[in-house]
Amino acid sequence: MSTGLEKEYHIFIKNFRTNYDHILSVYLACSNLTLCVCVCVCVCVCVCDSTIGGNSYQQSRVNQWSSSVVEQCLSQLSKLGKPFKYIVHCVIMQKTGAGLQTAASCFWDNTTDGSCPVTWENESMFCIVTVFGLAI
Repeated sequence: MSTGLEKEYHIFIKNFRTNYDHILSVYLACSNLTLCVCVCVCVCVCVCDSTIGGNSYQQSRVNQWSSSVVEQCLSQLSKLGKPFKYIVHCVIMQKTGAGLQTAASCFWDNTTDGSCPVTWENESMFCIVTVFGLAI
């Protein structure tokens, strides 16, 4: 990693979670994306891993899991100290073979604002986290 921004994100990722090897593997897997989007993916994947992990789908826990995912993602993204307002949306659904279609529309500046959809899954459920970053 050669640029100052890459080093800054590398330090952030290293301090984000005790399982540094895991988050680094996620980071390297998304290296074809822009750096900001890649870090967003890392944050969302690691938050889902630590919040839901290998738990089996339980309807009674979905509200708690989804609230925790959005709060932790917001907290970790805010720690980056970047001039963005973040909106985090989370959908958790049981793996039953049913389809899910979602859509979002925003009126924004495509040069400074963006979104980052992340799909995380384990054996019994999907967690779809979408982060919207709006430049301040």
